[in-house]
Amino acid sequence: MRHPKSIVLSGALSALIVMTLGLARDVRVANGLLILYTKHGEDHLSLAQKLFDEISDRDTFTYTIMITAHARLGPPALGLRLLSRMLLEEGGLRPNRFTLSAALKCCAASQDGELARQIHAWVLRNGVSDVVLGNSIMDSYAKCGWFGRAWRVFDSLAGDARDAVSWNIMMRACARGGDAAGAVGLFERSPVRDVASWNTIISGRMRDGFDGDALGLLRRMAETGTGFNGFTFSMALTLVDAYAKCGSLEDAHKVFVGASKRNVVLWGSTINAYALHGRGGEAVRLFEEMLRENVRPNEACFVAVLSACSHSGMVEEGRKYFKLMREECEVCASVEHYVCMVDLFGRAGLVEEAKEFICENGIAEVGVVWKALLFACQARGDREMARWAYEQMVRIRADDDGAYVSFSNVLSSSGRWEEAAEVRALMRGRGVRKRWSWSWLESKEEEMREFSGR
Repeated sequence: MRHPKSIVLSGALSALIVMTLGLARDVRVANGLLILYTKHGEDHLSLAQKLFDEISDRDTFTYTIMITAHARLGPPALGLRLLSRMLLEEGGLRPNRFTLSAALKCCAASQDGELARQIHAWVLRNGVSDVVLGNSIMDSYAKCGWFGRAWRVFDSLAGDARDAVSWNIMMRACARGGDAAGAVGLFERSPVRDVASWNTIISGRMRDGFDGDALGLLRRMAETGTGFNGFTFSMALTLVDAYAKCGSLEDAHKVFVGASKRNVVLWGSTINAYALHGRGGEAVRLFEEMLRENVRPNEACFVAVLSACSHSGMVEEGRKYFKLMREECEVCASVEHYVCMVDLFGRAGLVEEAKEFICENGIAEVGVVWKALLFACQARGDREMARWAYEQMVRIRADDDGAYVSFSNVLSSSGRWEEAAEVRALMRGRGVRKRWSWSWLESKEEEMREFSGR
């Protein structure tokens, strides 16, 4: 397969030959080259324009190619100028529905509702309207903020002439205009719904803060057998993350269950939701269910399940999944995976095993893994291993305040006040400052704020 750049270069050479030999008189050859240029982005649009100017016998297709290119790549005003030029200068050329649809997209992009109205009038005078063109007119009016005219076009289409696109355009128009009830009403009246219809109404309910309605709609969508697309999955993920952050894991799980077709990202996000809230057993059960359904875990899924094992003290399960990741799933371990494993061993009191794990895996120069071990030692009061981790940490990153503060706290908690003071003095001497963290508490009356150190 040839590289796109080589195709464009050969196209440039062909265009040079066409212009040099005067072959631009053959409109079919020239149109083919215009398509080649306009498919390869705005960088080649100027070349397309030069070739367009050389074509001696332009036809409707020639203009449609260029107007469509400007609708897609910009600037839209140039596309509208080409339409005017076609109508005024090229006597006898009539735009077809594809030309007009492209021009209407230019109107929408440039917010030119008046020109959209003129194109609409031309369509009515010349009797070239159909449902596709009607949808384009409606969409252009809606995007220009001319909602009244958009509604009139919608109403003018006979019931059986409206397709899913017609209903979707008006639903989006209502949502953009702040008419949530109108959007919902259109959705419920619509006799034809595709994935875009569901996405439009679900995203609108989420945007207006009606997450419960959005969840119910996701369930209904799954029940109809409508396949999820990338945007639907992103909305489901947003709901899962939002519910998880609020601690509402039951609602997060309802979203997950409602998505009859689940991709690996949705699996990973739901597993992570349980992991974050210390419900490791449920996270592991969900991970096992994913494996049974032959969904191949990605890096994020393994981070989530290893974190769940770490927070729930599931050492053997953590070992098993780390081995599965590297040997069967062939996922390369990242720093996050290593940190999860060190944290897993550290929390379980297996600090020697954590140290061996760091050394055996060639990550002794990665400061964050020593920090994970140091924090685990602080939690367990293991002074000697904490000292080792602290020394490795400051060797790698002498400016990390967490190393000094954590080790100082370990010493203080074991009554080694002088040594703790020495660590703090060393920290000050190296110009390392303790970073402060902020917490917010909101109530109906006021917002409260406090800060604290490590």
